Amino acid sequence: MKIEHIGVSSAAFVAGGVMAVLGAILGIIKGILEMFNLQFDIGFTLGLEIGIAAIFVYFIVFTIVGFVIGAVSGAISAWAFNKTVKLYGGLDITLKE
Repeated sequence: MKIEHIGVSSAAFVAGGVMAVLGAILGIIKGILEMFNLQFDIGFTLGLEIGIAAIFVYFIVFTIVGFVIGAVSGAISAWAFNKTVKLYGGLDITLKE
């Protein structure tokens, strides 16, 4: 069995959905850590010290950013796979019932 084509839009939505869920989880964790002033950041922070509001803001921001980044990377990956499969003949997969 070979995979010879991946739908770019379906790959984008699946990757975007996965990244949105991960972003939501990370947003909640980040908001809780910031609420108790336990920041283990290397990157930027939004400067919110409001507690519960920080959880919602990070949840929303990380979910949206995760979906956008996931969708773009999923679409690029599917497009690259579809172009590369012409050279190498597809991806062999063994399925067991």
